[in-house]
Amino acid sequence: MLPDRSPTYAKLSPPRVHEAVPRTRLFARLDALCKTHAVIWLAAPPGAGKTTLAASYLAAAQVPSVWCQIDQGDADPASFFFFLSEAVRGAGPALPWLAPELEGNVVRIARLFFRDFYARLPRGAVVVFDNIQEFDWSNSGELMEIAFSEIPYGVTVLALSRDAPPARLARLEVHGLLVTLDWNELRLNADEARALMQLDDIDCPHRQVWLDKIDGWAAGIVMLREHLAEHLGQTDVPLLEGREAVFRYFAGEILERMPSAWQHSLLLLSSLPGISPSDAQLLTGDSAASGILSQLFQHRLFVDRRGPAPYTYHFHALFREFLQYEARQRLDADERAALLERAATIADTQGRTDEAARLYHEARAWPQLARLLLHRASDMLTTGRGQTWREWLHWLPPAMVEAEPWLRHWQGASLNHVDPALGRQFLVQAEQAFHAGGDVRARLLTVAAIIDSYTYEWAGFSALREWAEVMLDGLAQLDPATLDPLTDLRIHSRLTLALFFTAPDSPALARSAERALKAISLVDDRTEQLAAGTFLLDYFSTTDIVAARELTASLDRHADDPAIGPFHRIWWYRSASFRHQLDSNYPAAETMVANARRLATEFGLDHLLIHFNLRAAIGLLGAGDLAATAALLGDLRRSLPSARKLDLVYLRSIEACYLAQCGDIRAALPLAQTALDLATDAAVSPTTRCQLHVSLACCHVQAGDYAAAEQQCAEAVADMHGYNKDYARNAQLFVRACASLFRNDEAQAAEILRQLFAELRRPDATLSVTFASYPHLARSLFALALREGIEVDYVRGLIARQKLAAPDRVTPDWPWPVVVRCLGKFELSLAGGGVAASGKAQQRPLMLLKALLASGDAGQLQQSLAVRLWPDASDPKAALNINVHRLRKLLDNDEAVVVAAGKIMLAETRVWSDVAALIEICEQCGRLDDGTSGHVVNRLASMLLNLYRGPFCDGEEDSWLLPARERLRGRFLAAVEQLGQRLEQAREWALAHRLYLRAQEAEPLAETVYRGLMRCAHAQNDPAAAFSTYRRCRDTLSIVLGRKPSAETEHLAAVLDLK
Repeated sequence: MLPDRSPTYAKLSPPRVHEAVPRTRLFARLDALCKTHAVIWLAAPPGAGKTTLAASYLAAAQVPSVWCQIDQGDADPASFFFFLSEAVRGAGPALPWLAPELEGNVVRIARLFFRDFYARLPRGAVVVFDNIQEFDWSNSGELMEIAFSEIPYGVTVLALSRDAPPARLARLEVHGLLVTLDWNELRLNADEARALMQLDDIDCPHRQVWLDKIDGWAAGIVMLREHLAEHLGQTDVPLLEGREAVFRYFAGEILERMPSAWQHSLLLLSSLPGISPSDAQLLTGDSAASGILSQLFQHRLFVDRRGPAPYTYHFHALFREFLQYEARQRLDADERAALLERAATIADTQGRTDEAARLYHEARAWPQLARLLLHRASDMLTTGRGQTWREWLHWLPPAMVEAEPWLRHWQGASLNHVDPALGRQFLVQAEQAFHAGGDVRARLLTVAAIIDSYTYEWAGFSALREWAEVMLDGLAQLDPATLDPLTDLRIHSRLTLALFFTAPDSPALARSAERALKAISLVDDRTEQLAAGTFLLDYFSTTDIVAARELTASLDRHADDPAIGPFHRIWWYRSASFRHQLDSNYPAAETMVANARRLATEFGLDHLLIHFNLRAAIGLLGAGDLAATAALLGDLRRSLPSARKLDLVYLRSIEACYLAQCGDIRAALPLAQTALDLATDAAVSPTTRCQLHVSLACCHVQAGDYAAAEQQCAEAVADMHGYNKDYARNAQLFVRACASLFRNDEAQAAEILRQLFAELRRPDATLSVTFASYPHLARSLFALALREGIEVDYVRGLIARQKLAAPDRVTPDWPWPVVVRCLGKFELSLAGGGVAASGKAQQRPLMLLKALLASGDAGQLQQSLAVRLWPDASDPKAALNINVHRLRKLLDNDEAVVVAAGKIMLAETRVWSDVAALIEICEQCGRLDDGTSGHVVNRLASMLLNLYRGPFCDGEEDSWLLPARERLRGRFLAAVEQLGQRLEQAREWALAHRLYLRAQEAEPLAETVYRGLMRCAHAQNDPAAAFSTYRRCRDTLSIVLGRKPSAETEHLAAVLDLK
């Protein structure tokens, strides 16, 4: 057995071998097969010694093992998982697969369960499934097929069966995973039969005839040995056909030889599959009953002993069948019913619930079965055994179920995860019965379960207003001091949820939430703590940030406990990750989302995975990845259950955000309105309703309907409470700033931004959801703030936390992941920190970086780039691949360098370079028209001065750099000429003068630049500077080109009186 395990269930107790005949030939065979096969199927008739062989082999091999005796109850996956989990409970934390929400997803959960189950077994372990023919192969065969297919190397399963493997396992046989040892191999050979017969005299021909007749059947040999011990002179062989006839004959012989009191005790004892000495006395009322079992065990007469002391005795299956048959014949109906009821009571007292239920059923002891169902309901539902509980419930007479509202309560609660609408029908029946009977506490607990059903259904919460009123009415009739902490927590946490969604202005809401918060620390049930904590966190996040953070800190650790079902863990991750996001703790939020997605994927809880896929869509929107967003939204539309209205609310809202960012505002507006209408009808949380109002306002402002946008913001402000009202007010400022910006009133927009950032700097203020949902609007405002120098460091922090893509290449101070300057001195910085670029190992990847910068956004063909940079390499392409890897490592960003379609390029959203920015500025200069404002021209000129600090890769003389250097210099000079003229027209002489000076450094022979400098100096009343510029122009042209200035330059000099 596995160490540190003390099984309390008979089905998990391996038999204790007592003087078993060592079957060394089969031990060697099993040793060999364990090395080559995952499953060894032992198929032989009952009484062939399969169980004894397996038990004695494990004892001889001294290997770690798990023993599980299969019965019909194992057709329920939750029951099967429960018992196997018990078998390895000392080998690690509790297996996390026993949760009510996992009903109906057998295939996926079974694979995960058995992978984890086998992973807890040490190498060389053996798992025995005894009596596997009892498994319901017709209806649940896939479960056992999965159990066999997931066996890892180093673990072996012994399957003990009366029958050959079922046809569905043929695939495992074909692939060599399963091998069968049948009756021909398992029957005792002559030597083993004589040893079991304890036959020393080889000259006993009449006994050999008996052995030949029995044909190696272990049970028959044992019975023959006992029979002949009582009939020493008998030499004739009875004419019996078939092993079962032989068994009945000898079993009858054995039973009939016993004293009548012994016979009666055995008939009584057969009612339990496993029985301890104390149980034997309780069941029979005979203190000698345990001695009978001990004697039969010592004589190896169809009784084995299992487990550590105090032992339990188990009849051989055939012998028990025989005794039970005799009991039905010899005991009258009342006596047998009383016997079964006593046996059930013993099993129930010891927690052997399955045995007890079946015995009560057979005894038709309906009141006792009902009590068992009520007593065990909570534990069974918590461990995912709701299906089994409901099957037992159906055994009861309908009138009894109707008369006991608690049975309806648990029936409804067991269906909450499976079919919440159906479960709610039973819960409503129970609530009505409790109300009629005046049981206020039971009624309140049932209403709490009804509220849970709406959470699981996720189709809307408008009905919760009625149930909140019922709860408030019930609490008014009850002394709260009479509630235990767990009941107090369940009732008040669900009341908090109902009021928060349907009556957020109710004065009872705060009282209920505070009472639940107090109770949560007084209970030990972690599942309930997490479930109730999720409801409370949503409320306190809008009213008491300190309480919300303390609650998050106290319950976050529970979410990682695998003993808690995945539903409540995922639901907590959903709420807590949002809390962390609001607190700008993005790493914690991302970790929680990743954990939730992993759990939902592993357990097949796709309806919960939708929440996090929707959030992922918002993340993609924030990053500006519209293609990935479109693909994810398409997947969500196909997978969305039509009945889950609340998921549709979020989907329509995100679709509106996506279309707005794509520029299709006409399509976005009706979707945003639909989301708000659905949300209003479904009574979503105030937080969600506030965000939907803001979302619709953002669509209106983008569409140019500023009055409608203001109206939505005003409705949100008027409708909200607590922190939601603050959120709505800040969103209103955001929308107003957008409206001013779109009206080209940048001054007004900047003023509103100053107000907004002052508000957002207050503790607990945030607009993170709006920024993420409408990043194109946020980017425009943040870019304006950076251009105007408004809260630059704060804005850069917001951009980094939100992971917003830059709106363009020219916005100053945008926090790009990678920043490269190569116009002038080469500089490289990552996330704001400089990187030394002088190491020898860095030169080749940096050379690649410069080449990619020179090629622009279009990138370079891999082949031509490799030959250009490494012409002398034996394999230029390999050298290129190596340096692509090194460059990504140097930039600390795998996404910074893109390899696609035979080309290599720098990612536009990850790498900022002054080259790309210069090109964008030059293109904007080329698009200037007469209507362009002087403010725009000034800004472009300032940017141009900031960007062009000198020639491309100044100081480096590699020949492949020269074309790019000349091309960029030419674009810069053309832009200077365009901007210089406009600056002179606007009489911006100082800025124009600075621009012309920079151009002169780039091209000392450009006469247009000299003329611009002359005009600027003259306009600023500096004739000496104007004359100096003219003289420098004349001398430079003479020395370098050997010619005089052009007629145009000479004419200007004359006009300015410089000659």
